[in-house]
Amino acid sequence: DRLFISYLYGPGQFVLYTYSGKINNFFNEISEQFQNAYNPKLYQFISLGRGSSELNFIFFTWSVIVFYVNSIIIVFGGFFVDWISNSLFIDAIPIINIYSCVIILTLPFIGNFEILVYNKESKYLFIVSILHGFLTISIGYFLILKTGIIGGVISFWIGTLFTGIMYFLRKRGLKRIYFKEKT
Repeated sequence: DRLFISYLYGPGQFVLYTYSGKINNFFNEISEQFQNAYNPKLYQFISLGRGSSELNFIFFTWSVIVFYVNSIIIVFGGFFVDWISNSLFIDAIPIINIYSCVIILTLPFIGNFEILVYNKESKYLFIVSILHGFLTISIGYFLILKTGIIGGVISFWIGTLFTGIMYFLRKRGLKRIYFKEKT
């Protein structure tokens, strides 16, 4: 998608799109560290075949932190980008806000990927990854032509939602573990 944006809209739009994508890269790095912290507990409870109130608390806390940080980015990100880039990247704010929504979209699917890895569903993960790439590229091709660089982020959003739903459906077929509190 970046090459396509660069070809169609020039290097200026390419820089805006790449700059905006840094928020997603930053979140992925932090999320990877978070996963490394909770994976041993998650695998322990998967092997027991049940959920855990401790994992519920961890997932809930992570979701609340991510939701609040992204809400702050959506509300005050424009001031920060304006200050840090001296108004050079102010046009990237709508794209950053859409990336923030994509990050929030991933929260309901926490832990599904690890359950599939634990159950050695590598063939399914490979197929879903290929479909995710194909879906993102094909929708991106159409949306970038129609809406510009925001179409690239929206195609990423659709691909991420597709992947999360596919992982959840497969996990649901394997294990009936839901990380929720009993009332």
